[in-house]
Amino acid sequence: HAARFFLHNGLHGFLALGAVVLCVTGCEALYADMGHFGKKPIRISWFSLALPGLLCNYFGQGALILADPRTVADPFYSLVPPALLYPMVALATAATIIASQAIISGVFSLTRQAIQLGFMPRMRIIHTSAMAEGQVYIPEINAMMLVAALALTLVFKESEGLAGAYGIDVTADMFITSVMFFLIARRVWGWPLVKALVPALLFWLVDGSFFGSCLAKLMQGGWFPVLVGLCFMLLMATWWDGWKMLAAKVFKMRLPLDRFIGRIVWEKPVRSRGTGVFLSTFRREIPPMLLYQLNHTKALHEKVVILSILTEEVPEVAEEQQLEMRYLGKGVYRLKAHYGFMETPTAPWILAQAKAQGLKVDLAEVKYYIGRMALIPAKRPTMPRWQRFLFLFMYRNAVSPVVFYSIPPEDVLELGIQVEF
Repeated sequence: HAARFFLHNGLHGFLALGAVVLCVTGCEALYADMGHFGKKPIRISWFSLALPGLLCNYFGQGALILADPRTVADPFYSLVPPALLYPMVALATAATIIASQAIISGVFSLTRQAIQLGFMPRMRIIHTSAMAEGQVYIPEINAMMLVAALALTLVFKESEGLAGAYGIDVTADMFITSVMFFLIARRVWGWPLVKALVPALLFWLVDGSFFGSCLAKLMQGGWFPVLVGLCFMLLMATWWDGWKMLAAKVFKMRLPLDRFIGRIVWEKPVRSRGTGVFLSTFRREIPPMLLYQLNHTKALHEKVVILSILTEEVPEVAEEQQLEMRYLGKGVYRLKAHYGFMETPTAPWILAQAKAQGLKVDLAEVKYYIGRMALIPAKRPTMPRWQRFLFLFMYRNAVSPVVFYSIPPEDVLELGIQVEF
């Protein structure tokens, strides 16, 4: 029936895909939650509730139009008599709210992954479930989505424009996902070209057809998701490039671990009671703030823990591979915590795990040292002025590591350094 429809209607049949794309996006939104709930709950909810409900609804609309072609203008609300119109509106509103939850959860998860991978500034992440690690809430993103939803309603006013924007948005996402599947199958899983190309071509045919059909609505609201996507690409690229340039400057202040231990042996600094934990982004060197303290105070804690919380390019890291601990001598420990981009570690929990694995530390006497960089305008900026302004805006509004890693504020000391940027 589908092939006969396209052969009979030609270009009009192809463009009709853009009108029925909302039938597909509901399924896509359901499967977007698979990362939060797993395969089994999705399969149960799909086969027992969502699929039968969708079939009854769409088949009912089709039967209604065949029986009375005049209802083609609004078949959904024509399914019920006029007396049930308002209950039907309430039902549609409830369905909209339920469907939006998958999108909202997806936005929270993607934002957290972008933060962990270094493409977005740090934001406050709240875990909403003690059982499902992927269920998170980000207040800043929730507020942004509220403003965006109100702005969309005021600008487009009618659902037709929003349908065009939503169609291009979702079908483009589906097509990009299919391309990523092919790349992962080839480069990560090592599939032969033919084995990866056969399913990819099937996906590209379906997703590309829907996307191409929705492109006809580019000027009828479809431009909006394209504009939003380009803006987010600009923000992410600016944050990534800015941090790379900043890291290159900070990297010049580094000191190898063995030379640092040699300085302790030679200078014999005063050792105060307790444990000092220095957060570091370096994998092999001493963080600049630790050198700053040694140079200016000539003192160190009895125990010094250099803690690096490293995000790996995998969703989750096995528990037995998360902590890497090494004793360097003179009371200095090197602790590396490896986590996936779907995990949000906390510094006190990491120290508690390290203590359970043999780190001799009194958690009640731990002080955390955080570095704060004051960026001073350089004589020869390495970034365009507008991009530097954008990076500085995000940098100043990023959440402190104290909040991001759930460190008790009363146990934190900040050491500031000035860097030309």
